[in-house]
Amino acid sequence: MIAHVLRGYAALHRRDGSVEWRSDLLENTLMNQGEQDVLDVYLREQTHKTKYLAMLSMAGGNDPIDTDTIATLSSAESSTPGTNGYARQQVLASDWAAATLYGEDYRTTTSAAKVFGPFTSTAPNVSHLLLCTTVSGVTSPATLALAWISLGTVALVPIGQTFSFTPIAGAF
Repeated sequence: MIAHVLRGYAALHRRDGSVEWRSDLLENTLMNQGEQDVLDVYLREQTHKTKYLAMLSMAGGNDPIDTDTIATLSSAESSTPGTNGYARQQVLASDWAAATLYGEDYRTTTSAAKVFGPFTSTAPNVSHLLLCTTVSGVTSPATLALAWISLGTVALVPIGQTFSFTPIAGAF
């Protein structure tokens, strides 16, 4: 049984690149649009979509819900893409190594973290990461909200600092 497809570690980096904070292992939750996309690509052989990570600051630390879309989550995005040093970070096919058997499950890791920032004017808060299907925009079906990952805390990313997420994928 596959419970989580994407796991990883988040970190807050000081201006000198040293790590100020690092999360425990984080796991994703697929949203309705993500479940549909997995089935469409895997079983129906539809086109694989481009994917991006976005930062969310959910009110009260609440989690997104299964029926959320990029439009319903747009007000929770930590910054507007293309401003304040913030941009959604593309997850590329070339980021991933070949799958390797670990115990009874296959998984693959990426060699590089997805880095947000450095932030230039307003220090953003981040409580969740969102896997979506476009570098900007909020219109479905062109932009889908596929999965979310809770940090389990709210991280304030100070001006001049960066935030990273290093993904691990597999059948966990």
